[in-house]
Amino acid sequence: MKSIASVRSFSVGVGLFAVLAVGLGPATAHAQLPSPEALPIAKVKGWELSVDGRMSAFLSFSKGPPPPPGSPTWQGFDDRPDADGETMSTRIRSGFVSNYLGWSLRKDVGNHKISGRFALWGNISQQRDKTQSPDVDLREVYLRIDGPWGGVLAGRNLGVFSRGPISLDYDIVHNYGLGSPCMIVNRSPSWGPIAACGHVGFGILFPAYNAQISYNTPQFAGLELTVGLFDPAAVKEQSYTRTPLPRVEAELAYKGSKYVHAEVSGSWQRLGNATQTNLNVDSTGVAGSVGLNLGPVQLGATGFAGQGLGIWAAIEDYPVFSADSGSGYVLRRQKGFTGLAAVNLGSTKIAGGVGQTMISKVVSDPERFTALNFPAKQLGFSAGIYQGVLENIVLALDFFSANTTWHDGVNDQGTPYTPKQTMNFINLGATLVY
Repeated sequence: MKSIASVRSFSVGVGLFAVLAVGLGPATAHAQLPSPEALPIAKVKGWELSVDGRMSAFLSFSKGPPPPPGSPTWQGFDDRPDADGETMSTRIRSGFVSNYLGWSLRKDVGNHKISGRFALWGNISQQRDKTQSPDVDLREVYLRIDGPWGGVLAGRNLGVFSRGPISLDYDIVHNYGLGSPCMIVNRSPSWGPIAACGHVGFGILFPAYNAQISYNTPQFAGLELTVGLFDPAAVKEQSYTRTPLPRVEAELAYKGSKYVHAEVSGSWQRLGNATQTNLNVDSTGVAGSVGLNLGPVQLGATGFAGQGLGIWAAIEDYPVFSADSGSGYVLRRQKGFTGLAAVNLGSTKIAGGVGQTMISKVVSDPERFTALNFPAKQLGFSAGIYQGVLENIVLALDFFSANTTWHDGVNDQGTPYTPKQTMNFINLGATLVY
C-alpha cells in the first residue's frame, strides 16, 4: 500500500469489458444495448488483427454527512464538510468500466487457436488538480493457446478469484453505469486508473488484474475448471512482505444453459512477516455467484467469505488485513453478499441491487472501541436506468446509497454509540462502445 488514503483508489477500474466479452458471463445482447464487438482491421498471413474499446463520461453528484469524527480518510466517504456539517461534491469522471483501447490478434493453426491481447486503460479525471493528467494503466497484455485439451493464458489479465461475482455486477447492473464511485476526493481508489466501483466494497470483491499463468479445461457437461498461478501480493501495512510461493486461484464454472450459469472460486496465498521471521499466515477465500436469464428478466446473487481478504479487493494492502491478538497477529475475517436484478425492454434496461460487506472483530478487540477503529459493515443500494441510442451509445442515470456502520464505540463522554454514515450518489452519463 502506497498510503492509507490511497487504499481505496485500488483500481477497481473494473476493466471487465473485453474479458467478459469472451465468456466470463452471459452477454447483454438480449437487452439490445450496444455490445462489445471487435472490429477486424487487418488480416496478414493468417493473423487477424481487431480493435475494440469504450469511452464514457459521467456527472457524479454526492451528498451526505462526513465520516464520524476521528475516522481515518480511508474509511467511509471523506470530503471537507460545509458550515452545516454536510458533504456535497460534484465530479466528472468515467464509468464503472474505464475508458480503454484494446488490440487483439488471433490465428488458427490446425485445431489450435493462438491469440493475444494488448489493452490500455485510463480515466478522464484526475485528483481534483487542474494541472494533473490521469494515469494510463497497462491492464491487459497476454497470450493464449486454445485446443481440444483446453486453454492456457500467460500474461496480465483479470484474476480468477471473485470474477464470477463482479461479472454479474457488470452484466446485470453496472455495465453502462457507475454505482459507487469508490471515493469522492480522488478519482478512484489506489488500484490504478479505475473510474468507479459499482458494487465493489458492498458485497463484492474486485479480482484485480495480475500477472498469471492459468489453465482451463475443455467444457464437459457445461462444467469448466480454471486453475492459475499468480504473482503474489504483499501487504506492507502489516509488514507481510515475504511471499515465498505464488498465489493459487481456481474457479469451477457451469455454463451449460442459456438460462442459468454459476461459478465458485477460491484463493490461497502464504505471506510471511518481515519483522517476525517465524510468523507466516495464509490468506484464504471462497466466492460464488449464480445468474438467471428469464427472458427479459435477469437475476443474480453472489457471496464471499475468508480471512486476510479485504473490503474492496482480495489481499489488498489495507489496515483491516490483520490485527494484534496479544500473542501475535491474526488475520481478520471478511464476508459479503449481493442480490441483483434487471428488466430489459428493448433498448431500455432498468436494474438495481443490494449488497453488504462485513468485517469481523478478533478475540483481542474490545467490546466497544474507545477510538474509532474500522467499519463493521458497508451496505449499498443501487438502481439505474440505461437507454441505448444511435446504435453505439448508452445514456445512463443511476443511484447508489453507501451506508457505512462502524463497530460499537464509546464517545468522549463515555456514552456507548454506533458511528454511521450514509452517502448518496446520483450519476448521469453516456458511454460509447465499439
